[in-house]
Amino acid sequence: MTPNVRIVTRERGKVTQRRDVHNTWTAYGRQYLAELTTLITTGPDTTLRSDRIKYIGFGIGGKGQNQLGMVNSAPWSVTYPAGADPNATTGNQYDDKFPIAPLIETLERPVNIFGGGIGVSAYDAPTSGWVHSVFDVSATTISQPFSHPPRVIGNEYLPLATAAKSTLRFFAQFRQGVGVNVFGPATYFINDPWTGVDDIVQMPISEAGLFLNSVDPLDPFSSVVAYVTFPTVQITIDTDLEIEWDVRF
Repeated sequence: MTPNVRIVTRERGKVTQRRDVHNTWTAYGRQYLAELTTLITTGPDTTLRSDRIKYIGFGIGGKGQNQLGMVNSAPWSVTYPAGADPNATTGNQYDDKFPIAPLIETLERPVNIFGGGIGVSAYDAPTSGWVHSVFDVSATTISQPFSHPPRVIGNEYLPLATAAKSTLRFFAQFRQGVGVNVFGPATYFINDPWTGVDDIVQMPISEAGLFLNSVDPLDPFSSVVAYVTFPTVQITIDTDLEIEWDVRF
């Protein structure tokens, strides 16, 4: 399949990792697309639903995770324990090429955008945030508005008006830095000067999902409309991450 999800990381401007993969639409996502095109009344016309894709989330689960020795050891195994997902999996069973066994409804082992803490399960922390506004290029909270709408493009040879296919492109950037925790609890320091304890110093992400604006951003296991797993991408304090996610028609 032609890749429709592209992930690139940079450190000090230099590309360090790249993943080109293809997503799957979940059963919930397919239901959403069907209902999005449906009217429930006419004259006046009333749509069945008005929610839209707004958020993106990441995790350390999925078949793509190839750092099992890391994620199945502390502090990752404590902060993001396997088996907390709706299917109670072993932590790396979600497969976007075969999304029905187990049935993919959420991220498998989501990592929080903010909140939580070392030594406790972030899944039990009611103030942890799990999703991030797509296109928000700087903020570490979930309440920021889009910096710009998704871009509709045609194929590379034809203008949009005459293209046989078109694409809705979601683009997001995540930038790390001192005091900025895009992934995981606290900040990325060994012997954190703010807390005086050792924190997670790198985050081996291996799955991502798209979420609607109607989800509860404090729920780690909100339903995803689209899901992808990929070979592990290591995130550290020096990492800038970019993701392009195309929805093609």
